[in-house]
Amino acid sequence: MIISFLLCSAAFLHFTLCRKAEYKRVYKGAPTPLEFWALQVLAWVFLLASLYPMVALRGAEIGTTLWFGVLTLAAMLVLWLTNYWPWALHQVWRLCPGSWFLAGLKKASKPNAGVA
Repeated sequence: MIISFLLCSAAFLHFTLCRKAEYKRVYKGAPTPLEFWALQVLAWVFLLASLYPMVALRGAEIGTTLWFGVLTLAAMLVLWLTNYWPWALHQVWRLCPGSWFLAGLKKASKPNAGVA
């Protein structure tokens, strides 16, 4: 149940960073189309992956119902962090795999300054 909650929270954090305003708060610029789609794909992967632990734990019927409850709690947590503690949202974002992935995308897209 905790794994499912963490995966749902990570998914909603990725969806939140898809918004230009939140992205600008964290990275001081607008997301490129590649970064936007990377965030979207990662969010959906985390969201779908969060269903598996619940279904494996309790079966399809009860697991899916519990997953919707966990989904709601994770959405409320990210919404609360976004609106009331944006600085905490940025700290939590640094722990997400998507932030590492975006750092790699940003590093790969920058041209080498020393190469002639």
